[in-house]
Amino acid sequence: MTTQVGGFFGCKKFGSGFQKPCCFFTWFDPPLMPRSQIVLLGLLKKVRTLEN
Repeated sequence: MTTQVGGFFGCKKFGSGFQKPCCFFTWFDPPLMPRSQIVLLGLLKKVRTLEN
């Protein structure tokens, strides 16, 4: 069984506080909305322009 906290998924028994700890742990990023992708790509383009 897993629990989600923010962008993390992990077994409830994750860590060393259990006799038989579970080692399952992963990060989850939900997909970006189309408008967010456009804004992000525009910002990256501006940063690259300024760096050159």
